[in-house]
Amino acid sequence: MANGYGRDDHTLRPWRRGIAMMATPLLQGIRIMRTPLLASVLAANLVSSAASQTYEFRAGQAAAIDGDTLRIGAQRIRLSAMDAPELSQVCRSDAGKATLCGRDSRDALARLIRQGVRCAVETHGRYGREVATCTNAAGLDVGREMIRLGWAVPYWRYGGARYSKAYDEALAADVGMHGGTFIDPEQWRRGERW
Repeated sequence: MANGYGRDDHTLRPWRRGIAMMATPLLQGIRIMRTPLLASVLAANLVSSAASQTYEFRAGQAAAIDGDTLRIGAQRIRLSAMDAPELSQVCRSDAGKATLCGRDSRDALARLIRQGVRCAVETHGRYGREVATCTNAAGLDVGREMIRLGWAVPYWRYGGARYSKAYDEALAADVGMHGGTFIDPEQWRRGERW
């Protein structure tokens, strides 16, 4: 009796006979999957599962609220995986002069997004804001650019490792906040001051 492998069952070792007999329905199932109906059903399932994991997109003219938050229309969007100084945050230059790095960070974001943005919403934050990765009209990842320019830092707890190369570039070039000293934005929010 043929076993699906073109051999008779009696020529197989007894332990392999069981495996061959179990594999035969599987192989027949694979042959059945070649039918157009089953292929279309499988394709529809793949498409629907991929659709359930797609991001919501926001696009348009944007305004900078602070260094890590922007607004498109009435929707506030927090940039993902990066953290910028609070609007009122003060940093120090190398000469020890106080600078308003929170405002400088907001202004840098405003320059990056002035031609519009496209944001892929990843989740919603605790303040009702959407959390998203945004690209500007030039196709640049806005969060990465803010970090590379030294006006933000990676938010390590929330996926910031993806921006570690941009952060290393900013540190090496002493740009933005790295041209002086600053308190990490998260520590500033917790009340740490000079």
